[in-house]
Amino acid sequence: MAILTDFFAATRAEVDSFDFAEMPQEYFPTLQAKGLDPVKMATLHTLLVGADIHDVESVVARIPEPIHEEDGGDLVVFALPEAIVRGLADLDDNGTARLAERWVATEEFKMDGWTRADIDPVLNELRTFMEEALRAERDVFLWVCV
Repeated sequence: MAILTDFFAATRAEVDSFDFAEMPQEYFPTLQAKGLDPVKMATLHTLLVGADIHDVESVVARIPEPIHEEDGGDLVVFALPEAIVRGLADLDDNGTARLAERWVATEEFKMDGWTRADIDPVLNELRTFMEEALRAERDVFLWVCV
């Protein structure tokens, strides 16, 4: 079962009125990021706020809530918390490298076979995407399609 995941930047009003029968990447700035599911984003959130990554309840509590769902859960849209958007945007190169090392060492990435070489470009692109979204005064959403 393939899971497609894209981040897109939009205002909440745009998302609230968007017809998700369409693909968000055709209408909004988008970053394709296959494999970055809501659980991986929750681990990232946990790392960014300095909480205990080994506290399963702490990680689970940070899984974003769906704001839109279709087809019995085959298509779900999540709003990313500001702690992720701003936390990534505020990192410098050294902070990004340290975060990449810690993030790729989590169980979620180990189970999927990710390496540091896999995560570095993705995290750098994600950081740049968050910076651009903040400059444009847009929120960031995660579009997941099974």
